[in-house]
Amino acid sequence: MTLRKRSATALAIATALLCSGCDLNKSVLSQALRGFVAYFDTPASVGSELTRLSDRVWTYHWYFDRTLIVQTDAGLVVVDPFNPHMATHLRQALVDAGIEPDVHTLLYTHYHVDHTRGGAALAPRNVVCHVRCDEFLDELPAEDTADVLRPTRTLEGDQRLEIGGVRIDLVALPKSHTDTMYAVHLPDEGVLFAADTVGLGVMLPAGGVSIYMPAYLAALDRLQGLDFEVFVSSHFGWGDKAAYVEAADLQRDGYRWAREALARYGTDERGISMTYDEDRFLAAFSYFYDRMKEKYGDWHGFDAMILSTFTNQIVAVTVGN
Repeated sequence: MTLRKRSATALAIATALLCSGCDLNKSVLSQALRGFVAYFDTPASVGSELTRLSDRVWTYHWYFDRTLIVQTDAGLVVVDPFNPHMATHLRQALVDAGIEPDVHTLLYTHYHVDHTRGGAALAPRNVVCHVRCDEFLDELPAEDTADVLRPTRTLEGDQRLEIGGVRIDLVALPKSHTDTMYAVHLPDEGVLFAADTVGLGVMLPAGGVSIYMPAYLAALDRLQGLDFEVFVSSHFGWGDKAAYVEAADLQRDGYRWAREALARYGTDERGISMTYDEDRFLAAFSYFYDRMKEKYGDWHGFDAMILSTFTNQIVAVTVGN
């Protein structure tokens, strides 16, 4: 958050506290939500940009969402259309860059509708995803999936695709974010795209969404073991492998420090949870916060997301998620 935004937020809170007849709790919570909205205001998550990563690979972001485009001799391979607006703007960006928007294959990294909607704007000849995507999509309200192109080919487990002279490895990451999860590895281009895994230099929104921690941490380890030079996240920016390792370490550290906090303060000698003891609960938060602040306090969104990160990690450890 910029200094101007920090000052504005502080002023708004002070105003709310001084106002007469206000719902102070609502006012304070509203300011917290303003901080949440400001979290999404970065050069890598507003506007749009098409960027070349290698001879055959491009990345395009439209506001918060980021995709991967691979130029093959048979046409383009596009990873995740996200939504109709994103897909439409991507198509125009390709035309503006002198790239024929002939999409041979649209790949879905997983079934979530914030990644799979709007593909019709790209007119792909093939739609490829995990075999269970249809199962999950069928269980959602019909209006949520009305603009999701259904697959023409489904896969399971690790797969190697060869499209137009390009090797594309689909790396299965079961149970981590969904049970339909694939990372996209281009070994000859040195590029890895892994949706909804980590954010480079940023705290995950709301502490991370729909993550089963044992499988998620195993997925991070597996991805780290791959040979790549450029890592592309499905949100915010892209960077080198070292940036990926740092982002993965944040998740490992958060899980470890949440476990340590619970071991120290979670249950007293009577077996009573810290949720019944304000002092112990705050001590657990301080234990977690101080360690995260020291190592990651300068990461984007730390102030906006540290509380949800703490609660998500504590719940994950407590319930075994």
